[in-house]
Amino acid sequence: MLRKKKQTPQEQSDQEFNLALEVPAEQRPKGWRPFVRRNWKRIAAAACAAAVAGAFLLPGKGAKPAGVDTAYLESAVERRNITNVFSGSGTIAAANTYTVNALVSGTVLTADFAVGDTIEEGTVLYTIDSSNAANSVEKAQLSLDQAQRNYEDAVDAQYIRSTIGGTLASYKVAVGDVVTAGQEVATVRDASTLLLTLEFPAADAANFSVGQTAQVTLDGTFEQLDGTVTSVTGTDALSTGNLLTRTVTIAVRNAGGLTTAPDRTGPFVLPARTAA
Repeated sequence: MLRKKKQTPQEQSDQEFNLALEVPAEQRPKGWRPFVRRNWKRIAAAACAAAVAGAFLLPGKGAKPAGVDTAYLESAVERRNITNVFSGSGTIAAANTYTVNALVSGTVLTADFAVGDTIEEGTVLYTIDSSNAANSVEKAQLSLDQAQRNYEDAVDAQYIRSTIGGTLASYKVAVGDVVTAGQEVATVRDASTLLLTLEFPAADAANFSVGQTAQVTLDGTFEQLDGTVTSVTGTDALSTGNLLTRTVTIAVRNAGGLTTAPDRTGPFVLPARTAA
């Protein structure tokens, strides 16, 4: 028994193509569409083959000529900086902008500038007529004067100065001692004016008043010095001679002949006579 071998699709297509060639031209369907429908597989295969052949045969873009040796350059590994350059557009503005504000209320008197002018730090932009500003200036000046005085006092506080002229009667501290604020460190006596204390008869002293002028006569030289009554006691006291007296204090200008130290051989003060 003979079996007919089953043909593959490709063999069937080849056989149909051959049969189509054997058909007389007058019997073949006219036009290219029937031919493409019958042989589309062959046409597609031929187009693919042509495309592949063209890819291999045509020189590629930038292809190197055949037979050119490639040379390589060896270099040691090192660290390098990679710089990225960006090109674009943008806007720029001043880094520092300061808004000038008025500090007081008032009328603008001057404005000597224009937009675009170059100014320096401290340049006066406006002058304002303001009573508030004048008061502020006056108060600031007073504060400045007080601060200046406080500063001078603070600087001068390290120096202990005598507030009067006279004779240094005593001192209480020496170099190396530690003092505290308010501590007594010395005694200065001003002998240009002396206080003379006398016991006057109560009947005479009752007529004396504070501020009344007096004359003091020195024993021996009989020099007369001007003085002023500074105080009179209001009560009588019995003296050693059983005489009622009152204590009178007289400020006497010292021309140099009087001293506060006890000195029996020197001049001494006689009782003063008061004058109206």
